[in-house]
Amino acid sequence: DGHFGQITLSRPVVHVLYAKKVRDLLRFACKECHSLAIKDEDKPFRKSNMMNECPECGHEIEDVKLDKPYTFYEEGEKLTPEEIRERFKEIPDDVAEKIDIEGGRPEDLILTNIPVPPVTIRPSITLETGERSEDDITHKLVDVIRINKRLQNNIEIEAPDFIIDDLWELLQYHVATL
Repeated sequence: DGHFGQITLSRPVVHVLYAKKVRDLLRFACKECHSLAIKDEDKPFRKSNMMNECPECGHEIEDVKLDKPYTFYEEGEKLTPEEIRERFKEIPDDVAEKIDIEGGRPEDLILTNIPVPPVTIRPSITLETGERSEDDITHKLVDVIRINKRLQNNIEIEAPDFIIDDLWELLQYHVATL
């Protein structure tokens, strides 16, 4: 019947279905002390509930923009999924518990691995011509594997940043369209 596998990504990517949640966390979690900068804990992710400075350390809370579907900017600077993941890892457990993330931590919204379902879930198909072909999910997984490998190779040979950034964006695209 098969078992699930996984692809370990060369660089982390944003889980596209949680992009708004990531934006909200970036807006409400202080990047200095990692506490929540909200007025009312009963409704934490409403724009009207946003504070201009952290109630714990007084640090100014900077606005974060989401350039759909999965690119974030803070004070005009692009935030990479790696930077976001590192920031989310710093959020203390007691603060993370106040955030509604189904059984996980904030950094889990940034993917470092993606599951690969067994072949029984993505069986081969027969085309109208009678030829056999792979399921659409299998084709997308192959795209992810190929671009992930290219990205890893370019990281290893220390390719210029613009090449790595382009490949990273392409990996994000293929994971998002999976």
